[in-house]
Amino acid sequence: MFDALGAMHENGDCHGCSFNNAVAETAGTDDVVRRLAVAHKNAVADYIKGLLAGAGYSARLGEDGMDELAWRFVLLVDGASMASVRDGSSAPARRARAMAEILLNAAESGETERSG
Repeated sequence: MFDALGAMHENGDCHGCSFNNAVAETAGTDDVVRRLAVAHKNAVADYIKGLLAGAGYSARLGEDGMDELAWRFVLLVDGASMASVRDGSSAPARRARAMAEILLNAAESGETERSG
């Protein structure tokens, strides 16, 4: 996931996540565009949760832990995307990948905190 994100930003031609941009542009409103963007982010979290489940994390973390870990990954993706635009580099995606590995290792060893 983070390798693909880095590749998107490698040539400096990416302008970040359109859905995050839409949320920022419609902050403080109940605009339909904002609702669609939020629904997309929820779908991304669900997709990541499915990837984590497929990798066997469900049994270790339970439903709440899976939700929390998925949203942490969304945060890493969103932050890496914005930082890559800011820096004009794929380095933030590589850093986010390293952070994701730390999260996965913590989940595997039971060291992860389950609340936000």
